Amino acid sequence: MANTLQHVRIFLLLEIILTVQSSAVPLTQNELQGIANSLEIRVKVVDNLLHEFKSHIVQTFIKNSGQLPIPDSGWTLYFHSMLAAFPDILLQEGNKTVDFDIEKVRFGLVQGDLYYMKPIDGFVPIKPGEERIYNVIVSFWAVSRTDFMPLWYVVSEDESVDPCIVHSTSSFDLDYVEPFKDPRQWKRWRADQYNPYTPEERLTRLKFNETGETKLIIPTPKNIRVDETVKLSSVNTSWGILVDAIQFNETAIFLKELYGFKFISNESSNSIVFSRNTTFSKQGYSIIVSPRLNKIFLQSKSTQGMFYAIQSLRAILEEYNSTNIPAIVIEDEPRFEWRGMHLDVARNFRSVGDVKRLIEAMAMYKMNALHLHLTDDEGWRVEIEGLPELTDVGGKRCHDLNETRCVIPQFGSGPFANSSGSGYYTKNDYRDILKFASKHFVTVIPEIDMPGHSHAAVVSMEQRYHKYIDAGNRAAAEKFRIIDPDDTTFYTSVQNWRDDVMNPCMESTYAFIGKVMDGIKALHEGVQPLLIYHFGGDEVPHGVWSNSNKCGELFRQNAALNVTHGLKNYFAKRIAVLAVMKNMSLGGWEDGFIDGRQPPAPLPTDQMPGLELYVNPWNNIWEWGGGSNAYKYANAGYKVILTPGTNLYFDHPQEPDPEERGLYWATRFTDTKKVLKFMPDAFYDNIFEDRGGNPLSKEDVCGANMSKCTRLEKPENIIGIQGALWSETVRTSENMDFMIFPRLLALAERSWYKAGFESTPKHDEAFVREWSAFAKAVGSREFRRLNEMNIAFRIPPPGGRELKDGSVQVTTTYPGLGVEISKDNGHSWQMVQQDLINNEHRGVSISLSGSGWKSILLRSTFRSSGQIRVSRPVELTAVVGRDGPAGSANPLNPHISP
Repeated sequence: MANTLQHVRIFLLLEIILTVQSSAVPLTQNELQGIANSLEIRVKVVDNLLHEFKSHIVQTFIKNSGQLPIPDSGWTLYFHSMLAAFPDILLQEGNKTVDFDIEKVRFGLVQGDLYYMKPIDGFVPIKPGEERIYNVIVSFWAVSRTDFMPLWYVVSEDESVDPCIVHSTSSFDLDYVEPFKDPRQWKRWRADQYNPYTPEERLTRLKFNETGETKLIIPTPKNIRVDETVKLSSVNTSWGILVDAIQFNETAIFLKELYGFKFISNESSNSIVFSRNTTFSKQGYSIIVSPRLNKIFLQSKSTQGMFYAIQSLRAILEEYNSTNIPAIVIEDEPRFEWRGMHLDVARNFRSVGDVKRLIEAMAMYKMNALHLHLTDDEGWRVEIEGLPELTDVGGKRCHDLNETRCVIPQFGSGPFANSSGSGYYTKNDYRDILKFASKHFVTVIPEIDMPGHSHAAVVSMEQRYHKYIDAGNRAAAEKFRIIDPDDTTFYTSVQNWRDDVMNPCMESTYAFIGKVMDGIKALHEGVQPLLIYHFGGDEVPHGVWSNSNKCGELFRQNAALNVTHGLKNYFAKRIAVLAVMKNMSLGGWEDGFIDGRQPPAPLPTDQMPGLELYVNPWNNIWEWGGGSNAYKYANAGYKVILTPGTNLYFDHPQEPDPEERGLYWATRFTDTKKVLKFMPDAFYDNIFEDRGGNPLSKEDVCGANMSKCTRLEKPENIIGIQGALWSETVRTSENMDFMIFPRLLALAERSWYKAGFESTPKHDEAFVREWSAFAKAVGSREFRRLNEMNIAFRIPPPGGRELKDGSVQVTTTYPGLGVEISKDNGHSWQMVQQDLINNEHRGVSISLSGSGWKSILLRSTFRSSGQIRVSRPVELTAVVGRDGPAGSANPLNPHISP
């Protein structure tokens, strides 16, 4: 059995281990710590354009800032790169290292994004004060600081010596990354139209423009009438709650606890009356604020609808500070039944508290579906009864090249299992999340990603296998094994894994999946019934299973199957059978249900009978040709949740700036305005530009007569929309909030309410009014509410420009934010008086000693109850000669956004 997958895995591990060892004397703990403290590392993107679309150059500067030489052997430096380094070599079968013959160092790929560099024979020790430069070739491009990862670390050849984090890379601000000052650094290709916004451009694009309109409630009610001629003087703790229908007791208690109201048994003035109205839809409700009767009436058919009535009442009381409230009549129901948010807790783990905070905010804005991405290559995050290895091994990341104790470090998680790379929800934790979600009428959809994205599951189940083999119990060892030990297939996943796919040709794989499904279902029982099991199904590497003996046996039994797509179809059908047996519906990403035919099409639903099928179409990058997939699935009978990467992926930056956090594979940036402008009912009307920012139209993509795009024949199958936060660059609670808020408010708005501009998408004035009303509500009210929930929402940098008199006009994206100016490179800051912010006619006087100012820094601020939060600073450059248009400005470097 020489050519077996197990032997291949052992060979690769031995190769890595032997490669990073030598006969030199191993370093002691103190010596290794000295190196970690002395290594001053910087990286700089040199050029994305020289080898356009293929690769870019990253200069790695390694300086010895210590007092002793960095020795010529005995140490290995580990670092991360999400994009493949030296792809022409390291991604090829059998190639794991690249030697620099002049510099005498070796670069190698472990797996995923983990790389190493070590000295080889002939390496000259690095003297104190000396700096070495290494040019690293990396796939595609890097245009953002967060393309790089923190927590590089060094390892001794003595395994008893703990790894040491390189101090110069320890900051999550990533200040070891050099600024992006040149278009060759911030452009992906020559035709890339995006540049970082200058303050002048931000003023033009994002300045708040008052239209006199605002939104009393977000999301906007379907029908609302306000009569300002009569006012209800005050709503305070003297008010009582009268509940006409017992089913509303819990929601009434929720309101009581928020405001300190009391329960009353007889209707009177100063009362809030809960009553049932069976004519409403399930989630519909009405509110009547009656100053004449001094009462507020809430009606709904269901407790969920009443809960939403309370959320709208909360916004009303907040808007008017509970005093002088006008007469208001609201009749409301949601646009879509599914109003969702996806959260990836696998790449970087998020605490129970983080998830609860998100649920609470979602509920406040009437969102009702939380899609939890619980597993991926880099981590397994939920405890499953009877399979402790999944969390004991797969729930941690640490430096263990054999992966017997943990998954190898990824995404800058460091060598120890004490960062956001490690963690999982115990059974009690998960049930606690479910209880909290149920209280807030949020349904949790657990995703266990398979058959791809399964490295954490694979290494965990291999440890289980070896545990039982060592105990002499082969039957138990093989019961839940998910890889074919005889498979010699070489493949590389999108994220550069080589062993991250479950084998669909083994019955033990389905025993494992069934066990996991049972475990998840048991966690939901008695708290929140498991309605939908999401199996992921995305990004299975091409050609996987080609040399699997198990699959060869299956092929002989079923000649209709081919290697990848046919087996993927077979896998999806088997999962569907399990879901039917366990009384669940089945969800998946679009590629999980794709048929292998050409052109690709949805797998026919009649091949998976007996259950509802839910799909998240995501890969709609218009020029790639997948923009019709959402309609293809709807027409084929799937329940479709629109999750387009171009508009609703919140892991993407919020400006096209190197200092903004996020990835950018689907679009260069997605800000809150772009989310608000999303038109779910007319999917192709969302075509405005390609990935490079070049104009693109529906006619360009679909043809003049729509001949190139699928028309929607079953609109009833578009059941909602969903935002998505993948967490490769999200390491902290603040990072999570920064990426989700305030974009989630725009997502909630579009999922609940269809705006007028959507019926006239080419009439920009209608959207200008919609955005102005939304931005005013966010800036004047919603930021305050989010802050009270301890949500660290993103504060956009200000706009600015020099006026002819030398003063500076400053603007904010949202009214209510402040602006501060620094004349001394950020050492001190001066507040701009509020009446000068977003002022068309007046600027801030800049007085400096000498002939005038050359540049200043600007930042936006949010202040509340003595607390101040700020945006990243931006630099405004003075106009030379004080005439003509304002000069350009470069983004300031020192720290990235949270």
